Amino acid sequence: GTGYFIAGLTNEGFYEFPEGKYGDIDQADPWFFKIDEKGNILKEVIFVNEGWDLFSEFIQTQDGGYLFGGMSDFMLSATKLDSNHELVWETKITKYQGSSQNMFELPNGGYLVVGKGYDDQKISYNAIVTRLSTTGTILWKREYGVPTMHDYIFEAIRTEEGDIIGVGRQDSINTALLYILKTNCMG
Repeated sequence: GTGYFIAGLTNEGFYEFPEGKYGDIDQADPWFFKIDEKGNILKEVIFVNEGWDLFSEFIQTQDGGYLFGGMSDFMLSATKLDSNHELVWETKITKYQGSSQNMFELPNGGYLVVGKGYDDQKISYNAIVTRLSTTGTILWKREYGVPTMHDYIFEAIRTEEGDIIGVGRQDSINTALLYILKTNCMG
């Protein structure tokens, strides 16, 4: 094989010290690296930004690059790297706290990002499906959920017909329900 890719976050102050104390977690940076079969690091990229950022998932794109989902300053975001691991673009999808769960490259170009984020009034979380162009422009964004509940998508798939099926949870203070979303390729 050719090795493994790993994505996440790094924060020098985030480790537990021998006395059981934790460092400052006010800043974290996305971290992406490739290792060989023996665990040796072949390539490592850390994106140093102000604030709290992380990559929670990624896909390799048809152009040989990578699309990362996660959060940037706690906002749902997507980040595109080229095949040399250089930043191409970053798009913040939500105004407030959010993160991505799944991403799909579309056969006719562009990407779908499935995640969660606060609504514009910061009242509740909504499930979010966003279509991005190949340059990271938001073409459309659809939010799903009930205003008085938090709606999460934990996992999503894209069917052969191009539909999105997501499963997650809908909850409030004293209720938690299974949440299933099915939508076509236009959200």
